[in-house]
Parts: sequence; structure tokens; C-alpha cells
Amino acid sequence: LTAIYNFKMRLIILCLILTLTLSAVIQLSKQVNRKRLYRIKSQNNHCLDEHGGGAVTAPLCNGGDYQKWWARDAGDGYITFQSYRSRNYLDSNGAGGVYTLPGNGGWFQQWIILYQELTVLRNRATGRYLYGGFYSDNVQTLATDANSYSFEDITPEFDCP
Repeated sequence: LTAIYNFKMRLIILCLILTLTLSAVIQLSKQVNRKRLYRIKSQNNHCLDEHGGGAVTAPLCNGGDYQKWWARDAGDGYITFQSYRSRNYLDSNGAGGVYTLPGNGGWFQQWIILYQELTVLRNRATGRYLYGGFYSDNVQTLATDANSYSFEDITPEFDCP
């Protein structure tokens, strides 16, 4: 009788462990599906880049960690871009400045990708378009002009923050 009881207890514990493990795998899978790692490139092979001090530039693409951005769903079709290296978010202001700051959930850190004649990024709070990396490394937002960007998916099979 004791052997049967011990067997049932072991079976229950095994089922519990498998259930918890499966639940963790499902949650991780959902997390990975919501976040993707991208290199954001302009038409002439310049990539959005930030070095942790808040400044955003667009030098030639070099494959470095400062040119990698996590894209996360912010709701209503908007996305936030989080620097892979510094973990700060792509941010903007009404004067056209583009920089990174710690995440605050505000609209100045939310962007929408518009697929018109060009693929452009527009800031939710300002309505201004991301512009930079075409004729110089300078990045800003403009009210009426924009650069076309491509999004190179470089999501690894691991390393989700």
C-alpha cells in the first residue's frame, strides 16, 4: 500500500513539474513572438545607432550592438524601439530632436511604421517623421519629409531581455 502511495505522489509531482515547465516554455514563446531585434537601415546603408549617452546618429551600418533595436508592440499599431546595448528607448520631441531615454511608456517613445511610397517612421506624440542617415549621420524628425527605412530582422534564438 505504501509503494502505491509513493508511486502516485511521484506521478503527481512529475505532472506538476511538467506542467510548470510547459507553462514557462509557452510564456517564453509568447515573449519572443512579441519582441523582435532589428537593424534599422536607411536607403544608403546607414543604420540608427546610439551609444548609451542618449545621442542617436546614423553612421554606415557596421553590425555593432549599438545598431540593434528591440521592437515592441505599444498598442494601437505603434511600436517602441529599445536599444539592444543601453536598453534606452528611441525618443523624440516637438522641436525635432531624436535621442534615447529610459522607458517611460509615453507617446514620444512610440512610433508607427507607415508603408506608403516609402517605409517611414512617424512619432506618435509629434506626428513628425524620422529623418537621418541619408546625406549625413545626423538624425532628427521633420514635419513633412522622411527617409525610407528597412528593418533587417536579426532576432537571435535566445537573449531576449
